[in-house]
Parts: sequence; C-alpha cells; structure tokens
Amino acid sequence: MGYFYGCLAALSWGLKPPTITRLKTNSITIQLGTGIGVLLFAIIVFFATYNQSVTDLTSSLGGKIILLSFLSGFSWSLGQYFQFFCYKYMSTSIGFCASTAATLLSNAIVSVALFNDWSTPFQLGLGISALFVIIIGAFFTVYKQNNTNESESNTKSHKAIILGSIFALISGILFAIYSALPRYVTNQIAGTSIILPHGIGTFAGSIFVLIIYYINEYNHHRKDSSYKVQNIFNMKLVLSLIPGLLSSIANLLLIYANADVGSAIGFSLTQMSVIVSSLVSLFVLKEYKNKTQKQSAMIVIGSLIILIGGIMIGFTKM
Repeated sequence: MGYFYGCLAALSWGLKPPTITRLKTNSITIQLGTGIGVLLFAIIVFFATYNQSVTDLTSSLGGKIILLSFLSGFSWSLGQYFQFFCYKYMSTSIGFCASTAATLLSNAIVSVALFNDWSTPFQLGLGISALFVIIIGAFFTVYKQNNTNESESNTKSHKAIILGSIFALISGILFAIYSALPRYVTNQIAGTSIILPHGIGTFAGSIFVLIIYYINEYNHHRKDSSYKVQNIFNMKLVLSLIPGLLSSIANLLLIYANADVGSAIGFSLTQMSVIVSSLVSLFVLKEYKNKTQKQSAMIVIGSLIILIGGIMIGFTKM
C-alpha cells in the first residue's frame, strides 16, 4: 500500500498547480482559500486521530511539537505565495518545475547542514550528482527559443524567466524550512500529530499575507477616492479550498507511504508530481499553444531529469 499512497500523493501535488491556474482568480484569493482548506482538513484529521494526537500534543514534547509545526505551516504558506509568482511569470508547466528544482536543492542543503543526512561517501557522491542533475533539468525547463524578429518580446520573456527563477528560489527555501522543522520531533511521535498545528500555521500565514496585501493596497490607493477594496469573499474563495485540500491529502498520504515503505521510496515516489503537473499544464490547460514544439519538448525532458534527480536524492535516505 505504501507505493500506492506515494503515487496518490504525487498525483495530488501534481494536480495542485494546474488547479490553481484553472481557477483564474487572483493570488490572494487562492492564498486565503488554500489556508482555509488546509485548516479544515487538519481539524478533520485531528478528530480522526484524536487519541494519538492528544497524547502527543500534551506530552513533554507538546510545546515543541506545536511551535515547530506551526512555524512549518507558516513557512509553507509563504512559500506557496511566492510560488504563485513563478506560475505568473513562467507559466504553470515551467514554474512548478523550477519551484520543484529549487525545493529539492534547498532541502538537500538543509538536510546536509542540519541533519548530516549524507554521512557516507556513497550518499555524498550520489547526493552531489543528484544536485547537478536537478540543475540541468531546471535549465531544460526554462529554455526559451530565440527569435531574432521578436527581440523586444524576447527581452521581456528573459526578464520574466529571471523574476520567476528568483521567486522559485525563495519559495524553495521556504519549503525547505517547512520540511525541516518537523524533523526535530516526528521521529518521536506519530506523524499525524503535527497536522493540526501545521494547519493552524498555514492559515495564520495566509492571514499574514492577506494583511500585508491590504496594507500595501491602502498605501498605494489612499489618495484615490474612487478606489474600492477588493472583495475576495465570493465563490472563487470557496473553490480555492481545493488546492489546500489537495496539498493536505498529499501530505497525509506521504506520512502513510513513509511509514510503510520508508522515506527513501516514499519521497522518490512523490517526485512524480513534477511530471503530472507539467503534462496536465501543457496538454489539459493547453499551455503548449503558447510555446514552440521544441520548448514543450524541453519542458517534458526537464521534468523527467528533475524527477531522476529527486529519485537519486530519495536513495540517499536509504
């Protein structure tokens, strides 16, 4: 069942970016909706695992579990917000690949620096090789075919790639923090016990982003008497719960996959999400219409290369 859980987790994570794009609403609505969706799912999981969760959260480690899980969720929420800008500047098919590559690189660096994960020569050699593979894959996905007749358009496109890459790196670092913090406690408790404080942290992060957004909007438009504050409490907000539920389901499935087949295989299986996201974005959202055949092929090839790099990192955990 562990393999099945891992594949379902990859499917859930892979469907999230195209779902966000398909909703066709602004990032702040998606951000708040996702935060609410994650929190609702966390509450359901808490009551479904009530006895174990209460035992862990009221133990001597309870305070540490709550704090680290909350900060983990907060970091994930901010990372997701910056990831939205990757989709905006680079398209969903490219943005998710770039963000995944940045996340894998950041996770690897944090794991080595804080947890000494690559402690043997084999792990070190395989891990460093995986990082090079991921970087190569990232370059493939952001490939842009030059066209001398559209120099101004190309200049704008290159600027978008640079901005998208910067946001991908920021989101990758935040996702690495999200992944690293619970590791200080999850080896001593049931993994499901962190889900409620993590969900609260995710919701708090979304509220934080919302407050910053409205402060910025107020400062920018305070002299414009005709400006009206955007109302985000509508059906789009309800639909925006879907990405949060997809992420939460994937997180829970990964916990069960790791428990059954180990973190090396579980982690590797979830890297298939980059393939799911790329293919769905290209051929279901039809992003290929805005790209040359060569660029679409490069995105698919880059996704496969990043997948290989993720699997290699997974085997360093064995």
